[in-house]
Amino acid sequence: MTFSVALPASLEDAEGIQYSVELVGPVEVLGRLDGTLRGSGRGQVLLTLRVPSDAHVGLLDVADVHFKTDDGRSYVVPIILRVPAVRSIRVLAPPMFQQLRQGDRVELTYRVENLGNTSERVRVEVDPPYGWVLRSSRTAIVPVEPFATRDVTFRVAVPVVAEGGEYQVGVRATRGVVEDSAVLAVATARLQVEPREILAPGLELRPFV
Repeated sequence: MTFSVALPASLEDAEGIQYSVELVGPVEVLGRLDGTLRGSGRGQVLLTLRVPSDAHVGLLDVADVHFKTDDGRSYVVPIILRVPAVRSIRVLAPPMFQQLRQGDRVELTYRVENLGNTSERVRVEVDPPYGWVLRSSRTAIVPVEPFATRDVTFRVAVPVVAEGGEYQVGVRATRGVVEDSAVLAVATARLQVEPREILAPGLELRPFV
């Protein structure tokens, strides 16, 4: 972004004005950091700023622009940038579970990523297949700092009557406030259950020689 720093009104009558830019924050300033203001277009200093991608929301000190005149006067203009809030949540599911058996208990750990620059309080709710038993709470509230991650674990049990095949356990993330129910992200874990072994009662199998 391009930022304009105006010449202080108290220095407008000066004949010779030098400026220098002193960086005080993590923002990168491109171009010249010092020079002399001359002619009719000397009323401002144009600076190009590159804001870091991990800058947090709020006020950010960028630099101090020092103006000095030939007659000894000086003036400092601070540059303070207001970083807007960026909100973005992503949820990652665990890798696929394979060779599960009826009656197995499984821990599913989902990763909540805050890709934004402001703190979030996220409500994560799990949706197991019909007939599956949850061994943990259905919902979890997790605070996630900017550019940070938090893991959320849910425990489910494979029903003893479950058929073989692939099942899905989904979660959805919303903000942890009642009045905001908009879905921020979803993720789905996949579980592969082996076919049930059915043995007839009283039947004995003997190898034939």
